[in-house]
Amino acid sequence: MKKSAVKAFLFLILLFGGLTYSQSKDPLFLVRMEGKYGFIDKTGKIVIPAQFDEAKPFQDDLSLIRFEKKWGLIDRTGKMIANPQFEHPVTLAEGFAPVSIDGKWGYIDKSGRRAIDPQFEEAYDFNDGMALVRVDKKRSYVDKTGKITVSLAFEKAGSFRDGRRR
Repeated sequence: MKKSAVKAFLFLILLFGGLTYSQSKDPLFLVRMEGKYGFIDKTGKIVIPAQFDEAKPFQDDLSLIRFEKKWGLIDRTGKMIANPQFEHPVTLAEGFAPVSIDGKWGYIDKSGRRAIDPQFEEAYDFNDGMALVRVDKKRSYVDKTGKITVSLAFEKAGSFRDGRRR
């Protein structure tokens, strides 16, 4: 497809709101071209070429991308922050994201480094400095170092919000 045709197509999509974008000073718009995902700026210029099997809008200047059945993170320049290695999509909350590696859950920080080694059966987002996890079929809460702050006594539990368990 010619470059001018691609730009015209992208402009029409932008005009009619068919793209997803991040809420920031200079938003990047998620586009799909020839079955792959990438990002353009508000002028239609390709900023990150369409190369991913799936991608999510930027959040906190990071985008979740999927390549060959594994998930990773890129920054707004397209630089790989965390190589595709995670079994499930991740979400950042309070600078951490739960990740699944080889069937166990742990956490990475927003630089893509492992912050808490995979050791849990389940792991959820951080809220108010604590995250809900499951170990030996019991739910518990951990702090950002991975230390259990509330004992492993619960079969069911909710996340913390505003200092309270929901």
